[in-house]
Amino acid sequence: MIFAIPIEIKVREFLNKIYLASQVLKNTDFNILIGKKVKIYDFFKKNKNVVLLSKGGVRKNFKFSYTHLKNNKIIILDEEGPILNIGHYDLKLRTSNFLLSRCENFILWGQEDLKANKNFKVNKKKFPILGHPKFDLLKKPQSNIFNNQCNIIKRRFDKFILISSNFNGGDSEIDTNLYYKYYQNTLPKHQRKKNLKFTDKVLRADKINYENMIRLVITLAKKYPKINFVFRPHPRQNVSLVKKRFSKKIKNIKVEYKYTITPWIMCCDFFLHSGCSTVFEASILKKKIIYLLQENIPSRPKIFFNLGYFSKNVNKANNIISNFLNKKKRYNLNRSKLNTRVIENSYDKNFSKLFCKILNKIKFKNKIDFNYENIRSGKVNFKSSKTKQRIKEFILKYNLGVKILNTVDPNLLLTKSYKDKKFKKISAQEVKSLIERFSIFEKNNINYVIKKVEKDLYFIKNNKN
Repeated sequence: MIFAIPIEIKVREFLNKIYLASQVLKNTDFNILIGKKVKIYDFFKKNKNVVLLSKGGVRKNFKFSYTHLKNNKIIILDEEGPILNIGHYDLKLRTSNFLLSRCENFILWGQEDLKANKNFKVNKKKFPILGHPKFDLLKKPQSNIFNNQCNIIKRRFDKFILISSNFNGGDSEIDTNLYYKYYQNTLPKHQRKKNLKFTDKVLRADKINYENMIRLVITLAKKYPKINFVFRPHPRQNVSLVKKRFSKKIKNIKVEYKYTITPWIMCCDFFLHSGCSTVFEASILKKKIIYLLQENIPSRPKIFFNLGYFSKNVNKANNIISNFLNKKKRYNLNRSKLNTRVIENSYDKNFSKLFCKILNKIKFKNKIDFNYENIRSGKVNFKSSKTKQRIKEFILKYNLGVKILNTVDPNLLLTKSYKDKKFKKISAQEVKSLIERFSIFEKNNINYVIKKVEKDLYFIKNNKN
């Protein structure tokens, strides 16, 4: 049997999925296939006895037929969770009866997610409450994986204020209008017109909130030249565009995209955001959280208001932070504490070990022995030729071209630079190195062999038995 782990946004998903893979190797008899999402999905469609860990989505992007599912299983772990955090429109689509009926399990992040859909309470075996593997990495000994990165960050910046950005506000790797044309086409036709008005409202609000955050950072940086302000772009933002937002004359503002965001949160003194889910990590790590949000919308997660100190405008946020920095007021860390009902593995529980218990319950009628030599995703070349890429980029310059591509396949609207920002490459060495490090931290002896199937696709044979 094979447990297939797709990676879409590497900087956000890769590390915690490798930790999950190490636990699967230790606690189950499953072999593992890990790699670029499109290759993993293609392999799933062409093989049997595969359990796919899907990151969720909407019905239109669900590309698996009854034939694909007949001898395979899907477990959905929505990367946009907690489920309670997902906006009203997206929530209905991402937890539709169509999707729920086609998965073996749909994993909830916390007890509060039970309120999102009546089906969750009816069948608790199908909808287990586990959390997410990224929160496993915030605890010892797994958090040791960030030691080297934290040492580098501390040497460079000492104490600093971290600003976690969101891509809807601006400076996206892909043109915002293009992205929302793609998004609109993933919705059912009867919802598009209504959702278009809502989307416009969200975009306007996020633009104001993003620009306010930038204004706050510039104001504080000038006011406190001896304190570093590290601005962390969203994975879907263009780092070069973000850097242009800040004058080079302000030396203590640093735009940094290196590493996953976790070590930056671990090392920061204050955590500023205007609606980013990384605030959950900041909360668990007991950081001083400031939430700046001028323009609110009904779908905005209410839980953000309960984590740290909230400000509706730049001046008030400036005063709040200044009082803390000038030691006129002491930060109350109890205000940053996360309710354990939101994320199941926020403190003591381990997602990955609980997940293995679920995986061990999955059985297939016929046993199939997989050898890495004959495992192929089925496609010889996934990367478009340079000529095709240039033609597509030319077409996207014109409204008619955008309309045609959107009709043929919304995914054609996603540019090469946008896709490259999410995923560049995976090497066998980094997979092996991380598994080895996790096994050392946890004092485990994991017996496995890793083989390259093709570019960005690796088979890990479990040699336990």
